[in-house]
Amino acid sequence: YDQLVRYVRQNGNTQLPTNYWDGELVRWVEDQQLEYTKFLAGVPDTDLTEDRVACLDRIGFDWGEVVGAWRYRSMNSDDGISQ
Repeated sequence: YDQLVRYVRQNGNTQLPTNYWDGELVRWVEDQQLEYTKFLAGVPDTDLTEDRVACLDRIGFDWGEVVGAWRYRSMNSDDGISQ
């Protein structure tokens, strides 16, 4: 998180280029976007909390093209039906 805050201070946004030199930070940002999809869908095993979402929102975090919660839920449902 602190590395991303430094990036925002230097660049004015959270949109890291895919070829950014710090691959670990790029992966962390991508993980937050994935976890947000799970968070919206109500998946219990997400590491993302309301507090973390609020912190990331405060720095203008770009959640990316988040898959709709209904779609994520249907793709991962136990009944085998995907929409």
